[in-house]
Amino acid sequence: MSRIVRLAALLAALAAAAAWAQAPNRTSPIPEDAWRGVMTHVSQNVVAVNGQSMQLAPGARIWTRDNLTITPAMLPAGSLVDYTLDANRQISRVWILTAAEAAKPRRGYGSGEPGTPIELLFGQPAAPPAGAPMPRKQ
Repeated sequence: MSRIVRLAALLAALAAAAAWAQAPNRTSPIPEDAWRGVMTHVSQNVVAVNGQSMQLAPGARIWTRDNLTITPAMLPAGSLVDYTLDANRQISRVWILTAAEAAKPRRGYGSGEPGTPIELLFGQPAAPPAGAPMPRKQ
């Protein structure tokens, strides 16, 4: 009987190790034309992006660094994100960035210049300085 228990414990440990070793990856890759900004939830389907109020599109999705989807109210204040806009200029998809994703330059506030330390990108204030560029219509 103890052999079966030990075998079951070994199998459980191996399964746990295999699951732990798999780093989360994006099932929905961040598009090249995404914008970068500092985002905070304001109310219901309204967020502040670089201090400017913007509407979330119906059915908007927000992915965490662990590739889990969350509701707008669960968005951590001052999150460095990449996001896309739909045809109505509403935010349709949001990705909270990992350090590796933040290191990749993007258009928009908070993208930094090549070589900007990641710590500075994550340490940006929730509101942009006066005169900071805002997303423009395409």
